[in-house]
Amino acid sequence: MKTVLGHVALQFVSDKENLATEALCFILQTSPAASRAFKEFLHPIGLDFPGELHFETQRGGLDQSIPDMTCRDDKGVLRVVVENKFWAGLTPNQPVTYIHQLPAETPSLLLFVVPEARLPLVWGEVVARCIAAKVSVREVQMTLSIIFADIGGRQSIAATSWGTLLDTLSTAASAAMETDCRNDIAQLQGLCGAMDQEEILPLRGDELTNLEMARRLINFSDLAIAIVDEAVSKGWCSREGVNETNYRHGSGARIRIGNYTPWLGFDAKSWLRLGVSPIWVYFYPPPLNPTAEIREKLFKFRASSPQRCFDSGRGLLVPIFLRTGVEKVFVVKDAVEQIANLVKELGVWETILEVGADGGSLSLFGKKDPQGHWQFWTHTDETTYCELLDEQDLRGLGSLVGTTDPVVSLAEAIGLLDRYPWYQLTPLHVHPAFRLAILEEVRKRGTQEEFTAWESQVSHC
Repeated sequence: MKTVLGHVALQFVSDKENLATEALCFILQTSPAASRAFKEFLHPIGLDFPGELHFETQRGGLDQSIPDMTCRDDKGVLRVVVENKFWAGLTPNQPVTYIHQLPAETPSLLLFVVPEARLPLVWGEVVARCIAAKVSVREVQMTLSIIFADIGGRQSIAATSWGTLLDTLSTAASAAMETDCRNDIAQLQGLCGAMDQEEILPLRGDELTNLEMARRLINFSDLAIAIVDEAVSKGWCSREGVNETNYRHGSGARIRIGNYTPWLGFDAKSWLRLGVSPIWVYFYPPPLNPTAEIREKLFKFRASSPQRCFDSGRGLLVPIFLRTGVEKVFVVKDAVEQIANLVKELGVWETILEVGADGGSLSLFGKKDPQGHWQFWTHTDETTYCELLDEQDLRGLGSLVGTTDPVVSLAEAIGLLDRYPWYQLTPLHVHPAFRLAILEEVRKRGTQEEFTAWESQVSHC
């Protein structure tokens, strides 16, 4: 779950653990329901708090140690020390110095709150440090929500995850109809979720020996460049004035689509945050890639299901969906088709001719270079024309999905269209500069009735 607190913290806050601690303390101080839920959360350990708990952050202790958060009873007796962690290691004071701060005559607890992925590791280190300091760790117990152990006297140590604790508090706030508190907890959950995404997870031995992981990462990087090369060869983009580019979370290349220069490549960070695909087209930075202008042009992509355009806050991300269960050549071919559709939505190339019927169209695109020379190519979609053509028309046509290689004359371009009975379909758009030439081609191929229909319709295209 993304929240504004998580977003702002990642951008501007260096000490995110202190921020999370202050947020948690504020929630417990201001919400009776959350405070009661916190006490009940610790009940399996055997702690009994007959009165209220009073929460405070960053209070100095023995040996210059500063616990993150302390919880005292109505008499001011320290009952719980809470240490909140994301991915920082334990300090020299943790846990032994803090254990020594706990009162010996009253049930008390040192509690660590950590990311779920770190829970067994942190707990193991806490226990090991206790044993090294000759602090007895006895009767280790584990519930669905917390790990805890008796360390002698009336003291205990415990560890839980941010997710488990905050879910407990949120449920209590909802049940008590404390809407503001529930929203505050949601903000903190967003921060914890953002930290889970941003920081490195503890490594597992099987990950380091699993060569399939290394091979797959190489596959994604190579695949991205293969898609770029094929898209360039098909004329959908170019590499003029741009270079192959790597960045800290992936690898790929800048491409040129008209006046835009997006990055196309393997983007692990966007894959983690948005799912969908490891390969992305990233329109950033402005003004080379004006976000507002591109966002407007890609309205259909943003409104489609599945969504095909995401706003990252800095630029626009378009996923390249990858086919599964097929060889690389088909994955690349399908990816290039998606780039062709992206180019069409951006309106970079001029539409020379578009014909169609119910449900779809066949398009002839063109691009003029600074010297006035044209290139042309077609884009077809099988799902449209399988329904529009009869069996005789379809016989021998092969695949009706694809993008042709560029040609340099209108006659060659018409030849590309001649794989289909395009002159029998309805003209949806005809470029003004090519109207007469295209009508002449219809006259050569079609019946008088078809030519007359085109002649009357072209003037309205």
